[in-house]
Amino acid sequence: MALNEFYQSPTASTNHHAAYKAAFFLMRPAPEYATGEVLMSSLYRKVGFPSLSERNVPGQGSEFYRRVQAPTKQLQSRDGKISARGWNKVIDEVLKSPKQPNQSKQRFLQLMPLVPELALYTSSARLRGNPWNPGDLVQRVLGFSRQGKDGAEKTWKRIFDALTVDRADDVWARFLAEELTAWRPPRISHEWEYADLGDVMAISHDDAQEIHSPAKSFHEDLDAVLRLKPYLTRRQWISMLESVLRIGTASHVLWICHVHEVVWGELQRCLSGKVPLTDNLNSDLSIPSNGFWAYGDKALPKAKDMIRKYYIARIGINHVLQVANHIGLEIPGDCLSTLEGVSSFLHTIYESHGKLSQHDILSKQRELLDMEPRQLACAKGIPSNMIEFVRYSLGQRQTAEVELKGYDQGYYLRKKEAYSAAPWIVSFGPVAAMALTYCCAIKSKFPRNVADFCKHLAGYGIYIHPNDVPASDLGSTMTNLGLILDSPDAEGGMMISSPFKLNV
Repeated sequence: MALNEFYQSPTASTNHHAAYKAAFFLMRPAPEYATGEVLMSSLYRKVGFPSLSERNVPGQGSEFYRRVQAPTKQLQSRDGKISARGWNKVIDEVLKSPKQPNQSKQRFLQLMPLVPELALYTSSARLRGNPWNPGDLVQRVLGFSRQGKDGAEKTWKRIFDALTVDRADDVWARFLAEELTAWRPPRISHEWEYADLGDVMAISHDDAQEIHSPAKSFHEDLDAVLRLKPYLTRRQWISMLESVLRIGTASHVLWICHVHEVVWGELQRCLSGKVPLTDNLNSDLSIPSNGFWAYGDKALPKAKDMIRKYYIARIGINHVLQVANHIGLEIPGDCLSTLEGVSSFLHTIYESHGKLSQHDILSKQRELLDMEPRQLACAKGIPSNMIEFVRYSLGQRQTAEVELKGYDQGYYLRKKEAYSAAPWIVSFGPVAAMALTYCCAIKSKFPRNVADFCKHLAGYGIYIHPNDVPASDLGSTMTNLGLILDSPDAEGGMMISSPFKLNV
């Protein structure tokens, strides 16, 4: 019965095999639209407002804005405090986050996420329905930490502590936190309090050591940026943190696509009667040596290709599991939750390929894919949502107001030219370049060179050869920011220089 139900709707998550649902490479949560500020705001809500549902954020934003525009008498006459008119200007002008061109006619509150209280009112992934919380994805990436459950929990608590506005924050942040509390609508009762990480570990400690995934770089860089907070203004620090969140979560999504492709490729070998190549499984599942992208290349065609292969592999893996279950093979429920389990599962399929061949899985697979051609083309459903996530989380914010086109500086993709149909290319904004340079430099007490920096980028699946850096826009950006110095003794003749001269 389960196999027939799967054939009726192979893309439905309800028809996924139990072993796949327990796989360490399960895409969870399913990514959707999210800009850098949506990522940042959702992280506030996930780590410090546990009782707040994402679907309530737009409504609370509207209620807050009405209060700002029509304040009570008590708020209009507060001795020694900012006037109601002045506060209105702070909300409408100073904290304003630009809308995108397709949002110019929509009326909703959009503010830069400087302090926790602002996350109560702005930057949910969608204005209607039940939007996802990208903070769940941050948790999921921490679940691949090489430091294990304790290390992930400590990092999660440090995120909360760092996001909390305290005496170490600059006067602007403390002013905003105090005023926002005073202007909070009476019915909104959510308080800033630590929400435990919970059981998010996706992989065992041993397997995490074996596989080179973006989670390793993300965890290390996140730790480095959290330590940087006391030395920057709140605005500067939040921009750095947001940039690291963007590259860490998006590269994780692409890596999960890569893992699916590898596992499905090995399953196809097994079904064809070929011995699975599992001796180097940990290496095969790691970030490819040539990365996901080459710096300067068009970004979305490669992302679309990876996501399409993920979609094919997801159906294929579940297809094999359902057929195996149907013919009575003993498939442990946790067979995809460890490297050893995946290897054993592949060998089981190889040894049973004769029985499985009676169901002509590979031919049937093509029929299943033809059932949803728009999903296969990444124009509908989860594949389309994943493309949106990569594009908007990494891409430079396109603004309706021309004068605010430089608002976003922490991007990793930008338009190659100024016209709207120009392709997106892999290219770093100034804040992104500064954040990754600092994170690379802080790893060692000794000077780092451009080869070390390129290796650091490879930890996120971005490939560039050290000799190509000087002629690229990355080299120009880093030179203009004082992040690289000429040195005949260094790889490629260049040393990298941390933008922050401090010992953290």
